[in-house]
Amino acid sequence: GEGALLATWAPVRLPDGLRFRTGIGRGASRTSAVLGGVDFQRPIRRGKNLRSLAIDWQSGLGMSFGDYTLLTLPVGLTAGVSWTSGTVWLAPWASAGVAADVRLGGAAPAQEFEVGPAFEVGADLSLDQERRFVFRAAAALGERQALSFGLAYGLGRLAR
Repeated sequence: GEGALLATWAPVRLPDGLRFRTGIGRGASRTSAVLGGVDFQRPIRRGKNLRSLAIDWQSGLGMSFGDYTLLTLPVGLTAGVSWTSGTVWLAPWASAGVAADVRLGGAAPAQEFEVGPAFEVGADLSLDQERRFVFRAAAALGERQALSFGLAYGLGRLAR
């Protein structure tokens, strides 16, 4: 992929750490693609103060529909810290894991199933104390290169 615009939603009525995302982007042949998925995140370690390192376990299921259909199952760890000043909250993070990809459709690459490493770095920024809206930027590194920008709603429940 080349890049994407994403929206993430964490419904209050669902368990903490469960999020839905949708978006648009460009696929491998630079044609438009529709993205969607569900993410699940659970804390492994939380520090005693705000600037302590937080570590989360995460997984999900992602889908992309463009020239072909791509289903992705990622599993990994995310580590990050957060800072606040007044109503501003900033949380840079990095993640590492593996992702299993299944490509379906006539235009799909010859290798339909693939498992490989997944690395990302990013940052979340909110300008309100409750973190109702969080601006997100992330870059996937290595074989899975991509850049994304987005807006997340309802992530204030995530204690990171």
